[in-house]
Amino acid sequence: MINVGERMKYIRRKYNLTQKQLAKQVGVSVSAISAYETGKYDPSCAVLIRFICIFDVSADFLLGLSERDAIILHLDKNERNVLNKLVSILPVK
Repeated sequence: MINVGERMKYIRRKYNLTQKQLAKQVGVSVSAISAYETGKYDPSCAVLIRFICIFDVSADFLLGLSERDAIILHLDKNERNVLNKLVSILPVK
């Protein structure tokens, strides 16, 4: 069974990011990314929401409910900026 961390790792590699780069984008430590990817810890809802918004990946994919990783958001640039600002103020833990 595929866990959330394995899906996060798949997306990270798809975008050719290091754990450090991903940690910076999501707003968590490198050790947290490592713990998610190895299944030691599950990411919080806030972390999942940030990840989903940053990478346009579906929650269903991250949760193992779908094999389709991409989602299509019909947002213009201003709407995407607002969404990113809202996500940035979510508490990480």
